[in-house]
Amino acid sequence: MVGLAENYTLDSHWQRIGTELNITRYYKNLDCYYIDFSNDDITHDLSEESTLALIRSDPNVDRVSPNEIFLMDTDVTDHIFYGSREEVSQS
Repeated sequence: MVGLAENYTLDSHWQRIGTELNITRYYKNLDCYYIDFSNDDITHDLSEESTLALIRSDPNVDRVSPNEIFLMDTDVTDHIFYGSREEVSQS
């Protein structure tokens, strides 16, 4: 889970870190995105460690939580889950 500063755009983030990453989900209204490193269908140019270091190099990133998953129930927009992969899978 990567939280961007309020009103900081994903395009600005890509420009700042110098590359566009393969993200799993982007929540524009919440200024955050998620990268699933465990998904074999998504290829990443960098290792997880290098990717996280690159993300953290942007001063407009408020939060980087590599073990946190964010899921939103699409039927109930105010039902949001935060937690580890294990916690979310048990929800």
